[in-house]
Amino acid sequence: MEITDKELRTSPIHTLFRRYFYPTLGGMLAVSLVTVTDGIFVGNGIGADGVAAVNLVWAPLMLFIGLGLMLGMGSSVAASIALAKGDVITAKRHVTQSMIVGFLAVSFVVSVMFISPAATVRILGASDTLTGVSVEYLVYILPGFLFDIFAMIGLFVLRVDGNPKLAMWCTVLRALVNIILDYVLIFPLGMGIKGAAIATSLSYVVGAAVVLVYLTGYARSLRLLNPINPASWKGCMNNIWLQCKIGVSGMLGEGVMALTMFLGNIMTMKYLGDAGVGAFGLICYYLPFVFLVGNSIAQGAQPIISFNYGYGDFQRVKSTERVAIKTAIISGFIMGALFLLGRYPLTDIFLSVESTSGNIAVSAFPYYSLCAVPYIFNIASIGYFQSIGRVAPSIVFSLLRGPVFLIPSFLLLPTAIGVTGIWIALAVSELMTAVCICAYYWKHHK
Repeated sequence: MEITDKELRTSPIHTLFRRYFYPTLGGMLAVSLVTVTDGIFVGNGIGADGVAAVNLVWAPLMLFIGLGLMLGMGSSVAASIALAKGDVITAKRHVTQSMIVGFLAVSFVVSVMFISPAATVRILGASDTLTGVSVEYLVYILPGFLFDIFAMIGLFVLRVDGNPKLAMWCTVLRALVNIILDYVLIFPLGMGIKGAAIATSLSYVVGAAVVLVYLTGYARSLRLLNPINPASWKGCMNNIWLQCKIGVSGMLGEGVMALTMFLGNIMTMKYLGDAGVGAFGLICYYLPFVFLVGNSIAQGAQPIISFNYGYGDFQRVKSTERVAIKTAIISGFIMGALFLLGRYPLTDIFLSVESTSGNIAVSAFPYYSLCAVPYIFNIASIGYFQSIGRVAPSIVFSLLRGPVFLIPSFLLLPTAIGVTGIWIALAVSELMTAVCICAYYWKHHK
Protein backbone atom coordinates (compact mmCIF):
# COMPACT_ATOMS: atom_id res chain seq x y z
CA MET A 1 0.00 0.00 0.00
CA GLU A 2 1.40 3.40 -1.04
CA ILE A 3 2.04 6.14 1.51
CA THR A 4 0.17 9.33 0.60
CA ASP A 5 1.16 12.96 1.10
CA LYS A 6 -1.62 13.31 3.70
CA GLU A 7 -0.14 10.46 5.73
CA LEU A 8 3.30 12.08 5.58
CA ARG A 9 1.75 15.20 7.14
CA THR A 10 -0.55 13.61 9.72
CA SER A 11 0.27 9.96 10.60
CA PRO A 12 2.04 9.26 13.93
CA ILE A 13 5.79 9.49 13.45
CA HIS A 14 6.60 6.07 14.99
CA THR A 15 4.04 4.36 12.74
CA LEU A 16 5.17 6.21 9.64
CA PHE A 17 8.85 5.57 10.34
CA ARG A 18 8.21 1.84 10.75
CA ARG A 19 6.39 1.73 7.42
CA TYR A 20 9.47 3.14 5.71
CA PHE A 21 12.20 1.63 7.87
CA TYR A 22 11.25 -2.07 7.91
CA PRO A 23 10.88 -2.46 4.12
CA THR A 24 14.07 -0.46 3.62
CA LEU A 25 15.91 -2.58 6.19
CA GLY A 26 14.56 -5.76 4.59
CA GLY A 27 15.91 -4.67 1.23
CA MET A 28 19.24 -3.61 2.69
CA LEU A 29 19.63 -6.90 4.55
CA ALA A 30 18.91 -8.68 1.28
CA VAL A 31 21.85 -6.76 -0.22
CA SER A 32 24.04 -7.81 2.70
CA LEU A 33 22.83 -11.39 2.37
CA VAL A 34 23.92 -11.36 -1.25
CA THR A 35 27.32 -10.05 -0.24
CA VAL A 36 27.79 -12.72 2.41
CA THR A 37 26.43 -15.55 0.24
CA ASP A 38 28.69 -14.48 -2.59
CA GLY A 39 31.62 -14.60 -0.17
CA ILE A 40 30.59 -18.04 1.11
CA PHE A 41 30.51 -19.44 -2.42
CA VAL A 42 33.81 -17.76 -3.29
CA GLY A 43 35.46 -18.89 -0.05
CA ASN A 44 34.33 -22.49 -0.34
CA GLY A 45 34.60 -22.75 -4.12
CA ILE A 46 37.81 -20.81 -4.71
CA GLY A 47 39.47 -20.29 -1.33
CA ALA A 48 41.13 -17.48 0.58
CA ASP A 49 42.74 -16.07 -2.58
CA GLY A 50 39.28 -15.62 -4.09
CA VAL A 51 38.02 -13.79 -0.99
CA ALA A 52 41.09 -11.54 -1.03
CA ALA A 53 40.72 -10.82 -4.77
CA VAL A 54 37.07 -9.80 -4.43
CA ASN A 55 37.93 -7.51 -1.53
CA LEU A 56 40.72 -5.85 -3.50
CA VAL A 57 38.50 -5.20 -6.51
CA TRP A 58 35.54 -3.91 -4.52
CA ALA A 59 37.47 -1.00 -2.99
CA PRO A 60 37.15 1.24 -6.12
CA LEU A 61 33.76 -0.22 -7.07
CA MET A 62 32.35 1.20 -3.84
CA LEU A 63 32.71 4.59 -5.50
CA PHE A 64 30.06 3.59 -8.06
CA ILE A 65 27.73 2.82 -5.18
CA GLY A 66 28.72 6.14 -3.63
CA LEU A 67 27.75 7.94 -6.83
CA GLY A 68 24.38 6.17 -6.79
CA LEU A 69 23.85 7.14 -3.14
CA MET A 70 24.80 10.75 -3.83
CA LEU A 71 22.46 11.18 -6.78
CA GLY A 72 19.77 9.00 -5.22
CA MET A 73 19.70 10.88 -1.93
CA GLY A 74 20.13 14.26 -3.64
CA SER A 75 17.38 13.75 -6.22
CA SER A 76 14.99 12.19 -3.69
CA VAL A 77 15.39 15.06 -1.20
CA ALA A 78 14.99 17.65 -3.97
CA ALA A 79 11.98 15.77 -5.39
CA SER A 80 10.38 15.43 -1.93
CA ILE A 81 10.65 19.15 -1.26
CA ALA A 82 9.29 19.95 -4.74
CA LEU A 83 6.33 17.59 -4.25
CA ALA A 84 5.56 19.17 -0.87
CA LYS A 85 5.32 22.51 -2.69
CA GLY A 86 3.13 21.01 -5.43
CA ASP A 87 5.79 21.32 -8.16
CA VAL A 88 5.53 17.86 -9.73
CA ILE A 89 7.33 18.65 -12.99
CA THR A 90 10.45 19.86 -11.15
CA ALA A 91 10.40 16.69 -9.07
CA LYS A 92 10.28 14.59 -12.25
CA ARG A 93 13.14 16.56 -13.77
CA HIS A 94 15.33 15.89 -10.74
CA VAL A 95 14.73 12.15 -11.01
CA THR A 96 15.18 11.93 -14.80
CA GLN A 97 18.31 14.04 -14.89
CA SER A 98 19.97 12.20 -11.99
CA MET A 99 19.55 8.84 -13.71
CA ILE A 100 20.91 9.91 -17.09
CA VAL A 101 23.86 11.85 -15.65
CA GLY A 102 24.64 8.94 -13.30
CA PHE A 103 24.69 6.48 -16.20
CA LEU A 104 27.02 8.70 -18.24
CA ALA A 105 29.43 9.13 -15.31
CA VAL A 106 29.59 5.38 -14.61
CA SER A 107 30.10 4.64 -18.32
CA PHE A 108 33.13 6.91 -18.40
CA VAL A 109 34.81 5.39 -15.34
CA VAL A 110 34.09 1.82 -16.46
CA SER A 111 35.69 2.58 -19.83
CA VAL A 112 38.84 3.92 -18.15
CA MET A 113 39.17 0.87 -15.91
CA PHE A 114 38.71 -1.48 -18.87
CA ILE A 115 41.75 0.00 -20.59
CA SER A 116 44.20 -1.63 -18.17
CA PRO A 117 42.59 -3.90 -15.57
CA ALA A 118 45.95 -5.39 -14.54
CA ALA A 119 47.34 -1.96 -13.69
CA THR A 120 44.15 -1.18 -11.78
CA VAL A 121 44.42 -4.17 -9.46
CA ARG A 122 48.14 -3.58 -8.97
CA ILE A 123 47.41 -0.05 -7.78
CA LEU A 124 44.90 -1.55 -5.35
CA GLY A 125 47.64 -3.64 -3.76
CA ALA A 126 47.32 -7.03 -5.50
CA SER A 127 50.34 -9.29 -5.13
CA ASP A 128 51.66 -11.50 -7.95
CA THR A 129 49.54 -14.34 -6.56
CA LEU A 130 46.32 -12.29 -6.55
CA THR A 131 46.71 -10.28 -9.76
CA GLY A 132 45.30 -12.88 -12.19
CA VAL A 133 42.19 -13.78 -10.21
CA SER A 134 41.55 -10.10 -9.39
CA VAL A 135 41.65 -9.08 -13.05
CA GLU A 136 39.27 -11.89 -13.98
CA TYR A 137 36.75 -10.72 -11.39
CA LEU A 138 37.12 -7.05 -12.33
CA VAL A 139 36.42 -7.37 -16.06
CA TYR A 140 33.20 -9.32 -15.51
CA ILE A 141 31.80 -7.24 -12.64
CA LEU A 142 32.32 -3.82 -14.28
CA PRO A 143 29.52 -4.06 -16.92
CA GLY A 144 26.96 -4.71 -14.19
CA PHE A 145 27.41 -1.21 -12.78
CA LEU A 146 26.15 0.31 -16.03
CA PHE A 147 22.76 -1.11 -14.98
CA ASP A 148 23.07 -0.90 -11.21
CA ILE A 149 23.25 2.89 -11.25
CA PHE A 150 19.59 2.95 -12.32
CA ALA A 151 18.60 0.65 -9.46
CA MET A 152 20.63 2.53 -6.83
CA ILE A 153 19.06 5.88 -7.70
CA GLY A 154 15.66 4.37 -8.41
CA LEU A 155 15.28 2.72 -5.00
CA PHE A 156 15.40 6.16 -3.37
CA VAL A 157 12.83 7.43 -5.86
CA LEU A 158 10.45 4.53 -5.22
CA ARG A 159 10.34 5.40 -1.52
CA VAL A 160 9.66 9.08 -2.23
CA ASP A 161 6.92 8.00 -4.64
CA GLY A 162 5.25 6.26 -1.68
CA ASN A 163 6.24 2.70 -2.54
CA PRO A 164 8.88 1.50 -0.03
CA LYS A 165 7.65 -2.11 -0.25
CA LEU A 166 8.33 -2.28 -3.99
CA ALA A 167 11.83 -0.94 -3.31
CA MET A 168 12.29 -3.77 -0.81
CA TRP A 169 11.02 -6.48 -3.16
CA CYS A 170 13.18 -5.16 -5.98
CA THR A 171 16.23 -5.57 -3.74
CA VAL A 172 15.10 -9.02 -2.58
CA LEU A 173 14.64 -10.14 -6.19
CA ARG A 174 18.15 -8.99 -7.04
CA ALA A 175 19.43 -10.93 -4.06
CA LEU A 176 17.68 -14.16 -5.05
CA VAL A 177 18.93 -13.92 -8.64
CA ASN A 178 22.48 -13.35 -7.44
CA ILE A 179 22.43 -16.23 -4.95
CA ILE A 180 20.98 -18.73 -7.44
CA LEU A 181 23.36 -17.74 -10.22
CA ASP A 182 26.32 -17.72 -7.81
CA TYR A 183 25.74 -21.36 -6.97
CA VAL A 184 25.06 -22.46 -10.55
CA LEU A 185 27.99 -20.64 -12.13
CA ILE A 186 30.62 -21.36 -9.46
CA PHE A 187 29.85 -25.02 -8.68
CA PRO A 188 27.93 -26.98 -11.39
CA LEU A 189 29.41 -24.93 -14.26
CA GLY A 190 32.82 -24.52 -12.59
CA MET A 191 33.32 -20.91 -13.71
CA GLY A 192 35.10 -19.88 -10.50
CA ILE A 193 35.63 -16.20 -9.77
CA LYS A 194 34.33 -15.27 -13.23
CA GLY A 195 31.02 -16.95 -12.39
CA ALA A 196 30.68 -14.92 -9.18
CA ALA A 197 31.20 -11.67 -11.12
CA ILE A 198 28.73 -12.62 -13.87
CA ALA A 199 26.10 -13.59 -11.29
CA THR A 200 26.37 -10.20 -9.61
CA SER A 201 26.24 -8.32 -12.91
CA LEU A 202 23.10 -10.17 -14.07
CA SER A 203 21.37 -9.46 -10.75
CA TYR A 204 22.05 -5.76 -11.34
CA VAL A 205 20.34 -6.02 -14.72
CA VAL A 206 17.24 -7.47 -13.04
CA GLY A 207 17.12 -4.69 -10.42
CA ALA A 208 17.47 -1.98 -13.06
CA ALA A 209 14.68 -3.54 -15.13
CA VAL A 210 12.22 -3.46 -12.21
CA VAL A 211 13.00 0.17 -11.39
CA LEU A 212 12.80 1.39 -14.99
CA VAL A 213 9.54 -0.42 -15.71
CA TYR A 214 7.95 1.15 -12.62
CA LEU A 215 9.27 4.67 -13.21
CA THR A 216 8.29 4.70 -16.90
CA GLY A 217 4.80 3.24 -16.58
CA TYR A 218 3.47 2.85 -13.03
CA ALA A 219 4.88 5.58 -10.77
CA ARG A 220 2.30 7.66 -8.88
CA SER A 221 4.01 11.06 -9.16
CA LEU A 222 7.59 10.56 -10.34
CA ARG A 223 7.40 8.97 -13.78
CA LEU A 224 10.51 9.58 -15.84
CA LEU A 225 10.32 12.32 -18.44
CA ASN A 226 11.18 11.75 -22.08
CA PRO A 227 14.96 12.37 -22.22
CA ILE A 228 14.72 13.37 -25.89
CA ASN A 229 12.45 16.29 -25.04
CA PRO A 230 14.60 19.41 -24.44
CA ALA A 231 12.17 20.51 -21.71
CA SER A 232 13.26 17.51 -19.63
CA TRP A 233 16.73 19.06 -19.31
CA LYS A 234 15.63 22.48 -18.11
CA GLY A 235 17.87 23.62 -15.27
CA CYS A 236 19.95 20.43 -15.50
CA MET A 237 23.25 21.91 -14.35
CA ASN A 238 21.67 23.64 -11.36
CA ASN A 239 19.62 20.55 -10.46
CA ILE A 240 22.58 18.16 -10.60
CA TRP A 241 24.70 20.60 -8.61
CA LEU A 242 21.97 20.81 -5.96
CA GLN A 243 21.66 17.00 -5.85
CA CYS A 244 25.41 16.59 -5.49
CA LYS A 245 25.55 19.15 -2.66
CA ILE A 246 22.72 17.41 -0.81
CA GLY A 247 23.94 13.87 -1.45
CA VAL A 248 27.72 14.25 -1.46
CA SER A 249 27.95 13.06 2.14
CA GLY A 250 26.32 9.81 0.97
CA MET A 251 29.13 9.36 -1.54
CA LEU A 252 31.67 10.26 1.12
CA GLY A 253 30.05 7.67 3.41
CA GLU A 254 30.53 5.00 0.78
CA GLY A 255 34.00 6.40 0.28
CA VAL A 256 34.71 5.59 3.93
CA MET A 257 33.93 1.94 3.15
CA ALA A 258 36.17 2.07 0.09
CA LEU A 259 38.93 3.79 2.05
CA THR A 260 38.61 1.25 4.85
CA MET A 261 38.98 -1.61 2.39
CA PHE A 262 41.87 0.02 0.51
CA LEU A 263 43.88 1.00 3.59
CA GLY A 264 43.05 -2.26 5.35
CA ASN A 265 44.28 -4.26 2.36
CA ILE A 266 47.52 -2.26 2.20
CA MET A 267 48.23 -2.53 5.94
CA THR A 268 47.31 -6.21 6.31
CA MET A 269 49.44 -7.04 3.28
CA LYS A 270 52.33 -5.16 4.91
CA TYR A 271 51.98 -6.76 8.36
CA LEU A 272 50.37 -10.16 7.65
CA GLY A 273 50.76 -10.95 3.93
CA ASP A 274 48.15 -12.66 1.71
CA ALA A 275 46.61 -14.50 4.69
CA GLY A 276 45.95 -11.17 6.41
CA VAL A 277 44.30 -9.76 3.29
CA GLY A 278 42.09 -12.87 3.15
CA ALA A 279 41.08 -12.39 6.80
CA PHE A 280 40.39 -8.70 6.32
CA GLY A 281 38.43 -9.51 3.16
CA LEU A 282 36.25 -11.88 5.17
CA ILE A 283 35.48 -9.15 7.71
CA CYS A 284 34.69 -6.73 4.90
CA TYR A 285 31.87 -9.04 3.82
CA TYR A 286 30.20 -8.23 7.17
CA LEU A 287 30.97 -4.52 7.50
CA PRO A 288 28.30 -3.64 4.89
CA PHE A 289 25.71 -5.03 7.34
CA VAL A 290 26.64 -2.23 9.74
CA PHE A 291 26.67 0.39 7.00
CA LEU A 292 23.36 -0.74 5.48
CA VAL A 293 21.55 -0.79 8.83
CA GLY A 294 22.60 2.82 9.36
CA ASN A 295 21.69 3.65 5.78
CA SER A 296 18.27 2.02 6.23
CA ILE A 297 17.57 4.29 9.18
CA ALA A 298 18.67 7.37 7.22
CA GLN A 299 16.65 6.38 4.14
CA GLY A 300 13.63 5.37 6.21
CA ALA A 301 13.54 8.78 7.86
CA GLN A 302 14.41 10.80 4.75
CA PRO A 303 11.00 10.95 2.99
CA ILE A 304 9.27 11.95 6.25
CA ILE A 305 11.87 14.56 7.16
CA SER A 306 12.26 16.05 3.67
CA PHE A 307 8.53 16.28 2.97
CA ASN A 308 7.68 17.88 6.32
CA TYR A 309 10.67 20.19 6.07
CA GLY A 310 9.42 21.36 2.68
CA TYR A 311 5.92 21.67 4.12
CA GLY A 312 7.21 23.71 7.07
CA ASP A 313 6.26 21.34 9.92
CA PHE A 314 9.53 21.42 11.85
CA GLN A 315 8.13 19.69 14.92
CA ARG A 316 7.53 16.52 12.87
CA VAL A 317 11.03 16.87 11.45
CA LYS A 318 12.57 16.89 14.94
CA SER A 319 10.35 14.05 16.15
CA THR A 320 11.41 11.88 13.22
CA GLU A 321 15.08 12.56 13.89
CA ARG A 322 14.71 11.54 17.54
CA VAL A 323 13.12 8.24 16.50
CA ALA A 324 15.91 7.66 13.98
CA ILE A 325 18.71 8.30 16.50
CA LYS A 326 17.16 5.99 19.11
CA THR A 327 16.82 3.27 16.46
CA ALA A 328 20.46 3.79 15.43
CA ILE A 329 21.82 3.34 18.96
CA ILE A 330 19.77 0.19 19.64
CA SER A 331 20.74 -1.28 16.25
CA GLY A 332 24.41 -0.53 16.93
CA PHE A 333 24.42 -2.52 20.16
CA ILE A 334 22.73 -5.45 18.41
CA MET A 335 25.25 -5.48 15.55
CA GLY A 336 28.19 -5.17 17.97
CA ALA A 337 26.93 -8.13 20.00
CA LEU A 338 26.59 -10.24 16.85
CA PHE A 339 30.19 -9.50 15.86
CA LEU A 340 31.50 -10.28 19.32
CA LEU A 341 29.48 -13.38 20.19
CA GLY A 342 29.20 -14.84 16.71
CA ARG A 343 32.79 -14.48 15.54
CA TYR A 344 33.44 -18.22 15.23
CA PRO A 345 30.39 -19.17 13.12
CA LEU A 346 30.69 -15.94 11.12
CA THR A 347 34.22 -16.96 10.18
CA ASP A 348 33.62 -20.67 9.71
CA ILE A 349 30.98 -20.29 7.00
CA PHE A 350 33.64 -18.64 4.82
CA LEU A 351 36.89 -20.29 5.84
CA SER A 352 37.88 -22.86 8.44
CA VAL A 353 38.72 -21.19 11.75
CA GLU A 354 41.76 -23.52 11.81
CA SER A 355 43.16 -21.94 8.65
CA THR A 356 45.61 -19.06 8.90
CA SER A 357 43.18 -16.50 7.47
CA GLY A 358 40.29 -17.86 9.53
CA ASN A 359 42.27 -17.68 12.76
CA ILE A 360 43.28 -14.08 12.08
CA ALA A 361 39.66 -13.12 11.35
CA VAL A 362 38.40 -14.64 14.62
CA SER A 363 40.91 -12.57 16.58
CA ALA A 364 39.91 -9.37 14.71
CA PHE A 365 36.10 -9.56 15.05
CA PRO A 366 35.92 -8.32 18.69
CA TYR A 367 37.72 -5.12 17.72
CA TYR A 368 35.26 -4.45 14.89
CA SER A 369 32.33 -4.90 17.27
CA LEU A 370 33.46 -1.66 18.93
CA CYS A 371 32.67 0.42 15.86
CA ALA A 372 29.01 -0.63 15.43
CA VAL A 373 27.27 1.93 17.68
CA PRO A 374 29.18 5.06 16.58
CA TYR A 375 29.19 3.87 12.94
CA ILE A 376 25.39 3.56 12.71
CA PHE A 377 24.82 6.69 14.81
CA ASN A 378 27.06 8.71 12.48
CA ILE A 379 25.31 7.54 9.31
CA ALA A 380 21.85 8.24 10.74
CA SER A 381 22.90 11.70 11.93
CA ILE A 382 24.51 12.63 8.63
CA GLY A 383 21.37 11.38 6.86
CA TYR A 384 19.31 13.86 8.88
CA PHE A 385 21.40 16.81 7.68
CA GLN A 386 21.11 15.54 4.10
CA SER A 387 17.33 15.23 4.41
CA ILE A 388 16.89 18.90 5.31
CA GLY A 389 19.47 20.12 2.79
CA ARG A 390 22.04 21.14 5.43
CA VAL A 391 25.03 20.59 3.19
CA ALA A 392 27.89 21.94 5.34
CA PRO A 393 27.51 19.74 8.46
CA SER A 394 26.78 16.61 6.39
CA ILE A 395 29.97 17.12 4.37
CA VAL A 396 32.11 18.04 7.37
CA PHE A 397 31.09 15.00 9.39
CA SER A 398 31.53 12.73 6.36
CA LEU A 399 35.04 14.06 5.88
CA LEU A 400 35.79 13.50 9.56
CA ARG A 401 34.81 9.83 9.15
CA GLY A 402 37.13 9.49 6.17
CA PRO A 403 40.33 11.37 5.40
CA VAL A 404 40.47 13.41 8.62
CA PHE A 405 40.30 10.58 11.18
CA LEU A 406 40.41 7.27 9.26
CA ILE A 407 43.64 7.74 7.31
CA PRO A 408 45.73 8.80 10.35
CA SER A 409 44.21 5.97 12.39
CA PHE A 410 45.22 3.36 9.83
CA LEU A 411 48.70 4.80 9.37
CA LEU A 412 49.62 5.66 12.97
CA LEU A 413 47.96 3.03 15.16
CA PRO A 414 49.68 -0.04 13.60
CA THR A 415 53.01 1.73 13.98
CA ALA A 416 52.26 2.43 17.64
CA ILE A 417 50.64 -0.85 18.78
CA GLY A 418 51.14 -3.33 15.93
CA VAL A 419 48.47 -5.43 14.20
CA THR A 420 45.82 -4.51 16.78
CA GLY A 421 46.05 -0.96 15.45
CA ILE A 422 44.75 -2.17 12.08
CA TRP A 423 41.68 -3.70 13.66
CA ILE A 424 40.75 -0.73 15.89
CA ALA A 425 41.44 2.03 13.32
CA LEU A 426 37.83 2.11 12.09
CA ALA A 427 36.36 2.16 15.61
CA VAL A 428 38.66 5.01 16.68
CA SER A 429 37.73 7.06 13.61
CA GLU A 430 33.97 6.52 14.05
CA LEU A 431 34.10 7.24 17.79
CA MET A 432 35.91 10.55 17.30
CA THR A 433 33.38 11.54 14.62
CA ALA A 434 30.48 10.63 16.92
CA VAL A 435 31.92 12.85 19.64
CA CYS A 436 32.07 15.75 17.17
CA ILE A 437 28.46 15.16 16.07
CA CYS A 438 27.26 15.03 19.67
CA ALA A 439 29.09 18.29 20.40
CA TYR A 440 27.38 19.87 17.38
CA TYR A 441 23.97 18.57 18.50
CA TRP A 442 24.61 19.97 21.99
CA LYS A 443 25.60 23.39 20.68
CA HIS A 444 22.60 23.60 18.32
CA HIS A 445 20.11 21.62 20.43
CA LYS A 446 17.34 24.18 19.96
